[in-house]
Amino acid sequence: MQLLATLLTLASLAAAVPGSKCKPAEPITGAIIIHDPSMAQLKDGTYIVVGTGRNIDVKTSKDLIHWRQEPDAFPTTPKACLEYNENKDQIWAPDLTLVDNVFYLYFSCSSFGSPFSAIFISTSKTGLPGSFSEPQLVISSSEGTGYNAIDPALAIFDGEWYMTFGSWQRGIFQARVQPGTGLILPGTKPIKVAEKSGGLEGVYLYKANGYYYLTQSLGLCCKGADSTYQTSVGRSLSPSGPFVDRKGVDLNKGGALVINEGGHDGVYGPGGSSVYTSPDKGDIIVYHYYLNDGGHIMGINKLEYSEDGWPVMV
Repeated sequence: MQLLATLLTLASLAAAVPGSKCKPAEPITGAIIIHDPSMAQLKDGTYIVVGTGRNIDVKTSKDLIHWRQEPDAFPTTPKACLEYNENKDQIWAPDLTLVDNVFYLYFSCSSFGSPFSAIFISTSKTGLPGSFSEPQLVISSSEGTGYNAIDPALAIFDGEWYMTFGSWQRGIFQARVQPGTGLILPGTKPIKVAEKSGGLEGVYLYKANGYYYLTQSLGLCCKGADSTYQTSVGRSLSPSGPFVDRKGVDLNKGGALVINEGGHDGVYGPGGSSVYTSPDKGDIIVYHYYLNDGGHIMGINKLEYSEDGWPVMV
């Protein structure tokens, strides 16, 4: 029976078409209201998620099921952020990564519809709220830059550091950053790696099965049950692309393979995704989605891969 179950599972993955409607893997409880979650693990193994919020929302869990609210990452809004953030109480789409016993926290400051934005970085030895350093400016944008400096995500491959970011109507960009500081590598400029009409943001880059996968959020966020966010993916044999979808269409030419769509089972507008590779649980995708009543909560699923190597949420 176990062999039969295994064969059926493999067969279903081989036949799976990423883009089929998906629900969170299992119910989670506690402090689960969040936007744009990014996951890491503290040094004691506790899971930590950071998200968009007044001074960066923070949640923790021992088991990925029961979540606890923690104080914000910063006790007050960083002064550097106020120049870019008209609301003065929202820091967008943070990204938390542990590298060589140091936590690197990227985040963006902007306001809806504005290209006047900036990405900052802060570090901590513990990853705990209140322990992060004074932020440093990584990159900024304005009307004429061609990109919007929002939604950063760090990826590290073979000692090389990459930050993908952006940008909604301006596309997704990637910049090389300095190992250890996380600042833009001198002499380099951001390159465009994805573009699509109708909005594109909330990007994340990770590696699995010899491919570099780029996840993105398509459509409109933050409209409750009317949100049209979908999570899509492309892949490449290089961390800088070109990234293509399952049909071979370049993401710079509108390619996109949807792996998580809303409009079903009380799930609307799933996006703001990131992927965390757990030492014992494999690739985990964490995201937010909206409910029938317009509220928003966190979703967590494991990623498996189809026979031809495309991620499938399970």
